[in-house]
Amino acid sequence: MDIKKVPCTRCVNYLGAFRDGVCSGCENTRFIDDPASHICNMCGERTRPLGTMNEQYPSGLEYAEVAGGYDSTHLLDGHSYKFSLCELCLRKMFNQFKIPPVINDYMMQEANPQWSDDQKSYEHAQWISSGGQKEKYKTNICNANKDCSNASKYSIYNDNQLTEYCLCEDHKDEYQYYHGYVLGKFVPFKMRNFL
Repeated sequence: MDIKKVPCTRCVNYLGAFRDGVCSGCENTRFIDDPASHICNMCGERTRPLGTMNEQYPSGLEYAEVAGGYDSTHLLDGHSYKFSLCELCLRKMFNQFKIPPVINDYMMQEANPQWSDDQKSYEHAQWISSGGQKEKYKTNICNANKDCSNASKYSIYNDNQLTEYCLCEDHKDEYQYYHGYVLGKFVPFKMRNFL
């Protein structure tokens, strides 16, 4: 199979920042495999988020390789298996584990994150991206999370811009101090256009 090559954007944007002046994406060839050619073996979808600034960076588990050995019973001795899994398929696989994966927060936002915390954060992010947060905002209900049913009392501003976050008294302190946002009196969704 002939894989199309595309210009490497990492070289253009970051070459001066690479140790030893070698691009980690293309090793200074200035071309990489087309991001559209990275396919998940499980679902058949692309592993990389096309059309984003990160489409040329590995996503999920790409080109993993395992091999069977002399005493293998499920992978054949002398055979190696190369595959890729997208992030969604990895998440589904992790949820099937009897022993959850160990989480390492390399951005150090959490001291000792557990799989249950990670899964809860993931479900919250999916709820927001599917429009759940906006739907709660439209009904004047606190949208700090999908389970809160309290009336909104505060709106959140980020860089003087009204966001779609609306909070009740119970969630006010968490967002005000942890995230560093500015709180103001609640602005109903239908009034946003009049500001």
